[in-house]
Amino acid sequence: MKKRKSFAVVGFILLLVSLRLWAVSNPTPLEGNGPRYRLKMNFSVKSWGRLALLIPYKAYLEVNGDLFLRVYKDGEKGERFLFDGIGEPGIYMQTIDFIPSEVHVRAASNSIEESVRYGKERLESWKAVNGFFCEKVPPKGFKALPFLFKKGNGKFTFLRDREGLFPEESVENSLDLYYPWPSKSKFSVPAYKMLAAALTFFNTPFKGAEGESSYKVININLNRPMNKVLKYTVPAVQKFVQLKQRRLFAVDFLVTREGSWTIYEGESFPEVTVWGGFSIKEYRRRVVMDPKTLELKEDRVYFKILDDKGHGGEGRLELIREDEGTFASADGVHSSLSGR
Repeated sequence: MKKRKSFAVVGFILLLVSLRLWAVSNPTPLEGNGPRYRLKMNFSVKSWGRLALLIPYKAYLEVNGDLFLRVYKDGEKGERFLFDGIGEPGIYMQTIDFIPSEVHVRAASNSIEESVRYGKERLESWKAVNGFFCEKVPPKGFKALPFLFKKGNGKFTFLRDREGLFPEESVENSLDLYYPWPSKSKFSVPAYKMLAAALTFFNTPFKGAEGESSYKVININLNRPMNKVLKYTVPAVQKFVQLKQRRLFAVDFLVTREGSWTIYEGESFPEVTVWGGFSIKEYRRRVVMDPKTLELKEDRVYFKILDDKGHGGEGRLELIREDEGTFASADGVHSSLSGR
């Protein structure tokens, strides 16, 4: 009988300890569930020409990721963003072979039907403006390949600290995907791995300035975020391309105010070489926040890397508070950030 009591006491103590650990490890909510944000990413790369002056080629690659997040206080560390759902399906789009014989859109959602539908719609819209890359692709060569999320997954979290930065060690992602149909080919959709890696683009130091009409950010270096994202592209690119920004550059921000929010908008055309004949042609950032508390309403980054022939790519990343209606459509973001 005494042994049973002792086991009960030990069990009760372990229960209290586990509950205490659970309470410590789970963030305290901000105003109920906290504000809702949307995190979106788009990277695209295109190239064409001749290899060794003999072999013609055309290549196009595009990756999109889109998530909803909730914000919670994480003690004195700052604000923790936690996964709150999938936005538009994530995609990994790629031309196949030197002169494309196929074009794949691998779309990931919560159902095969949704993934296939979205993939087909994306293919049609892409063909309408990128006929150059698919002029020799037969009708059967356009393929919408569905992906699903593995059960038991759904974690995507990161910290925005009290300095307004996103510590890399705070980023956790378990949004694993799989191709639901039997296949000898090894397909993948690294959209959410790239999205997690892309958060480092926000880590260009930016704290804002209260009461100023302009704000300058110096010593911008995109080496680390560019190569972290590059890690998840096609193997040939991973193997042969290592980007290295040759010098730092600065961005001047125009500061305006809208109610309690301060808006910082800056652009730069640095012409900084990063690899071979490729250079950073354009960099833009828009931040809307409270400079006193660093509370964030939106943060958008856009950059373009090209050579003199127009080969290369562009990327955009945005984190926008959605519950106040501040989110813009993908087309709207493209126009406001790329100047098109």
